[in-house]
Amino acid sequence: MTPLILGTAEIKRVTTPELVLAAVRDALIAHAHSRTSVPPPLHLQFPEDDGDCHVKAGWVTGTPDFTIKIATGFYRNTAVGLPTNHGLV
Repeated sequence: MTPLILGTAEIKRVTTPELVLAAVRDALIAHAHSRTSVPPPLHLQFPEDDGDCHVKAGWVTGTPDFTIKIATGFYRNTAVGLPTNHGLV
């Protein structure tokens, strides 16, 4: 199975603010009714590189998919012309 990879332009083309807000609303309601599995975030620190990484995950019970988000920040990257943050969902 090959994972689906979407860029920013593709995501903007197939979504609307209403669609995004409805999905967030549904997820928050599911969470309020204890129908979610959301483990504590994982946090890695890289002090010698002035960086960190956060890994977060979640699943709404009964749905076919789950989400994992990985976000990094290396705060001295701008000094060498690289982006400070990267992420993957």
